[in-house]
Order: sequence, then C-alpha cells, then structure tokens
Amino acid sequence: MLPSGYVSPRVFARKLGICGNFRVLLGLSGGSDSVSLLDMLLEDGIDVTAVHVNHGIRGEEAERDERFCISLCEKRGVRLSVSHEDIPALARRRSEGIEECARNVRYAVFEEEMKASGCIFLATAHNADDNAETLLFNLARGASAHGACGIPAYRPLGDGYLIRPMLGIPKSGILAYCQSGSLEYVTDSTNADVNYSRNRIRANIIPELKKINPDFISGVSGFCESIKEDCFWLDSLASRFIEANPAPSMSELSQLPPPVASRVIVSLAKAASARPERIHVQTLLSGIAEGKKTSVTMPGGIIAEIGPKKALGFAKDERRRKPKQDNKTDGE
Repeated sequence: MLPSGYVSPRVFARKLGICGNFRVLLGLSGGSDSVSLLDMLLEDGIDVTAVHVNHGIRGEEAERDERFCISLCEKRGVRLSVSHEDIPALARRRSEGIEECARNVRYAVFEEEMKASGCIFLATAHNADDNAETLLFNLARGASAHGACGIPAYRPLGDGYLIRPMLGIPKSGILAYCQSGSLEYVTDSTNADVNYSRNRIRANIIPELKKINPDFISGVSGFCESIKEDCFWLDSLASRFIEANPAPSMSELSQLPPPVASRVIVSLAKAASARPERIHVQTLLSGIAEGKKTSVTMPGGIIAEIGPKKALGFAKDERRRKPKQDNKTDGE
C-alpha cells in the first residue's frame, strides 16, 4: 500500500495541465529513498525509466552502488541509463566545490536523459527530512522568505518538470516502508561525514530540535507551506505591478509595501541578468524611502539606479570591461 504523504505523478500532471500517457524518469542512487520511490511509482502503475550517475568520488563504494542499481532495475523490469563522471577532476577545472559540481553535472545528465527517453517528469526522492535540513541550512545562511519555503514540490526543468512525490514523507516513514516491503538498498558512507554542512544539521541539530518537538519535521513542512502561500500572493502582486509599470518611478515604488517593492526590484534585476543580494535591494529601498538618487552595482556586473526624476533602470557596468589588447607587432 502506498504510504501517506506520497503524491502521484498523475496529481502533478493535472496541476500542470498535462493530459494523456507520460513516462517518469527517476534519479536512482540506490539508497533507501530512491529505492522506495521506485517501488512506489511501480505500485502506482507509473511508466518509469531510471538514471544512475556514478560521480567517481567514492571508489569501490560507488561501483557497488552502480552494480546494485543495475541489478535492481533488471529484477523490476525497469530501463536504466548509467552515466560515469569524474567529478573531482571536473570540480578542479571549474573551480567548484565537489558537492556543487556533482549536483550541476547530475542535473545536466538528468535533463539529457529526459530528452533521450521522452520523459516529461524527472522524479527525485527528496523527503520531509530533506526539506527540514534545507530550511535550516537556508536560515543559517540568511535566507529570504523564498529561502524559507524549503524545497519546492515541483518546478520547471528543461522541457519538462522536476517533481518530488515523497516530499511529504519523513525519513522514518521511508525506512518503515523499506522494512515492510523487504526492500534492499545501499548506504552512502559519506552521509555520516559531519564535515558536510547538511550532514552536520542532520546528525547534530535536528535531533536536538526533536527533543523540543518530536513532530518537528511535520511542523517544518507546515511552516514551509504557509510561507509558500504568502510568497505566492506577494509575488503575484509584484508581477501585476510590473505588467502595469515595466520601468517604475521612485514615487510609484515608494507607494508599495516593502515586501512587494523588494520583489519588483529583484524581478526586474533578474530580467536584466543581474544577481541581486539582500544588501543591494535594501540599499535601493532605503534610497526610494528617502527620495534620493541611489545606485548599486550587483553581481553580474549590472548597475541599478533610481532617482527622483529617473525611473528604476539597469545597465552594464562599463568600468568592468577590459580594454582590448592589441597584440600586433611591426610588420604584421
């Protein structure tokens, strides 16, 4: 029997207006979460194909995981695609952290496989505990309201959508599901390494919070849903304002509630290929409130400027452009 908290891909399809038959691509690691999700999808009668990414990080353990996924899919009659990557080498070339590089490569592989297999949906096995860890991680880094929304249940990905059917199921429920169904799975030894921030949150912080509220995971899920509803409403107000005022003046922005005005600034900045941070938005809001000319340079090399007689505008920071070098020598 499918557990409480599981959301069928058919539900996501209805929300997104997708009709007819469709196939779901499952990101399969071989761990308890993705093995459980594979079983749930098959129990639900969903047409599933799977993809496993061997990141080349954990040596023989990674090879073991790959062999396990191949064997599992053969037993369950599921088509499996396996991708081999050398994440440590790639991370060095890109000057990225191992985790960041692994995630970027993994989702690039997922998108490619979605196209190759004709899948509308990519399903990942994130659960309610993952959502709580994400919220705490975001709060520790100084999250905005959007960061307090936790993990989205679905979002666009390539030409399709990423869905998370198990986001409402706690880890304890997943382990119980594995036990009741005698599902075998592998364990990633790096999950116990508290040098990783998320592992530290999982091992040290969440257990302490559960001492305060044993139902902490469920409480986080409810909190995130409440914040999502608030953000959806505020975002819609900002979108309607932008439609009517694509280049808003200082007086127009000053009449908006700060949560809406900040969303207008962020949305327009992103449309101009800027990557605004909280300090940049707050600086612009302060200038608007005081009615004085304000200019800030945002990541991405974009200058945002507004003044009493100047609408909010964005332009490339010309000072960052390097002059072209003339490498010609005499006689060339």
